[in-house]
Amino acid sequence: MGIALYLLPKTPGVVLICLVFIFLLLALPIWNFWWIEKALWRRASALVALLGFLAFVGRVSWPKPEPLGTRQISIYGTAYDADYPPGSNVEGIPWAKGYSHVQLYLENLNDESVHDLNVSISLVGVNIAEMRQTGTVPPKCEAFPDEQGVHPGPPSITIIGKDGKRTTIPGTTKITSAPAYRIHCPTLFAKSAVQFAVASVSGLPLPGPRRIPAMLAVRGSYRTGSSPTIIQPHNVELGIVKRP
Repeated sequence: MGIALYLLPKTPGVVLICLVFIFLLLALPIWNFWWIEKALWRRASALVALLGFLAFVGRVSWPKPEPLGTRQISIYGTAYDADYPPGSNVEGIPWAKGYSHVQLYLENLNDESVHDLNVSISLVGVNIAEMRQTGTVPPKCEAFPDEQGVHPGPPSITIIGKDGKRTTIPGTTKITSAPAYRIHCPTLFAKSAVQFAVASVSGLPLPGPRRIPAMLAVRGSYRTGSSPTIIQPHNVELGIVKRP
């Protein structure tokens, strides 16, 4: 039976069945062993020792969870060197002067679905003005500014003249941005991907010249079954594609 426990696939059911069989095979010989059978306390102690030994064997043989590696959730993106006209619709985002376009992908390379995918995304050196999921492939995910801060556009300016009259000049832009966005997907199916259009902007609170980001910073977590897996903070280099 010990050889079977070594050779058979170590699923919880196989381990438990083998341990029960080992106990049934050894309990009676131990109970009737000539030295042990002379006293009840020796019999009880021997059975307790046998149970302890089987508990140790079970702990060593018990299958360990094999959480997905971070590499099996692939997060990558492409930055486009394209200056879209202000007011145009780019992947559902109303475009503004100073925006840069990044297309972001989250791909599950594993053979099983992952759940509660929660990822924080930032673009090194710039802020994120807006992020929207694109495409029609499920599941539906959420993208929203991370709680670490939202940088609003410039406020209105109030000027007081010599006559004491107040004049308010509205801000020159309504652009808002955040240093990071958070993406949450309840489920990401096996061998599937979701994608997001990202508008990045630099120089807030006043928008600066358009700057194409080159690096993506990622951290987060997800679950497979009840096992959580941490996506350690790391950077991903963006591919850059020039569009006319």
